[in-house]
Amino acid sequence: MNQKGSYPIVICLLGSVILLLLLLKSKLLQDDISILHVDSQVYIHTAQQWMQGKVLYKEIVEHKGPLLYVINIIGLILAGGHLWGIWVIQLIMLMTLLWLIAYYVSRHESWFVSAAAMIFFVVWIYRSSTIGDNIPEMYAVPFVGYIVLLSFRMMVVPTLSIISILLGGLSFAALLLLKLNFVVLAVPFIIWMLNMSFQKKYFLKLILLLTAGFLFLFIPFLLYFLYHDSFWQAMDAIYTLNMEYAGRPLMPRMKALSTLFIRPINYFFLFAFISVFLKFIFTDKNKNAAWAILSSMLLGLIFLVYWPGRGSESVHYLMPLAPIYFFAVIWLLYGVKQVIELLLLALSLWFLRPLAEEYLKEPNRKEYSIASSYPDALQKYKRKGDRLWVVGNKASVYSMSALEPAHKYFYTYPILNYCESDRTQQVISELEEELPPLVFVEKKYDHAICWQTFIANYRLVWEDDSYQIYRYP
Repeated sequence: MNQKGSYPIVICLLGSVILLLLLLKSKLLQDDISILHVDSQVYIHTAQQWMQGKVLYKEIVEHKGPLLYVINIIGLILAGGHLWGIWVIQLIMLMTLLWLIAYYVSRHESWFVSAAAMIFFVVWIYRSSTIGDNIPEMYAVPFVGYIVLLSFRMMVVPTLSIISILLGGLSFAALLLLKLNFVVLAVPFIIWMLNMSFQKKYFLKLILLLTAGFLFLFIPFLLYFLYHDSFWQAMDAIYTLNMEYAGRPLMPRMKALSTLFIRPINYFFLFAFISVFLKFIFTDKNKNAAWAILSSMLLGLIFLVYWPGRGSESVHYLMPLAPIYFFAVIWLLYGVKQVIELLLLALSLWFLRPLAEEYLKEPNRKEYSIASSYPDALQKYKRKGDRLWVVGNKASVYSMSALEPAHKYFYTYPILNYCESDRTQQVISELEEELPPLVFVEKKYDHAICWQTFIANYRLVWEDDSYQIYRYP
């Protein structure tokens, strides 16, 4: 890298201000779970149930890794149950990474390169924030970023400190405990570090310290599941259920990949991936860094976007690549003339323009919430001791009605979306053994047919254009 060190604190402050402006748009700050995206609602409800003493994956089932719910629990405890605590945890995690990478890069690169990379980092997060925040992809950003930073530091220093390597292993474990497929983003950089350590003659030390850091975070979760005799339930939820989900794409996988970029055209992601690919073809410097960056981005496209086959729904799956592209920008501008640096800085500001436009709009409080009187209807028809079951995925109904879920699978879409699956049939049988007094149905999902026999035991007590409430008896 060029040893140009200039204005590290200024670069850090610049990135902090832009990132803060982005995060201040969070709906978590409105402290209303019903206006969050349904994914975030599910994560918060799972964390709340875990806090109340239910055994994760055994008595309450969700298919993300356990670290996600621990982060939610920490935020909820911090704020006395309010959602802004989760926002604070997000802010701390992202700001910590931002300061680490911004300070490091600004000591080695020009002001223009550092500023461009920092803005592209925030732009990537903004452009991939299609379903809001409090999602595993956002929490993965700091851990991916730290591993990438560690590999770049290793390229320019004789040896890494013990603490920094331990934190690298811990970061890898964190990615695994958030969402299994996140680890593919870190693997190329781990391999690159192992290769460099072999050349610098501390290969064994690096492996041992990375393993120790990994186990430091992983073992407490393993002990929890062993203690509660829920290890295999955890494996079923985290691995088997996710494989079932990924094995049923919404559309052909190549179509899903093309939809992400060209229907409609996503100029930012097209520019990002094409520029990295072209630089890789024509560069003859820093080939190892080039291989790591390109491999990680391609693995991200394959395992985060192509394999699930969700199309435009999967834009937010790309968020963990933000720090990788931050370092890709540094690599793209290696050895170029200052005029090119200025052009890329201008381009980063152009891609950031929509974030500025967001602040000119009136806030849409009900973006993920349909106007309805169902909360009043639930209060009218519920009785003391009732339990509720949601056919759909609107987990906020539980907290708004103050009712406990009737089953460990507390929502149905998409994990119970297929009537013929053994898992769906088992849940129906278990529910029919002890019918929940109230059932809340989201009409927009076409999988309600799975529950026709089950729902025949009930009487419809309330309905509007979007929802239904059933009562038994």
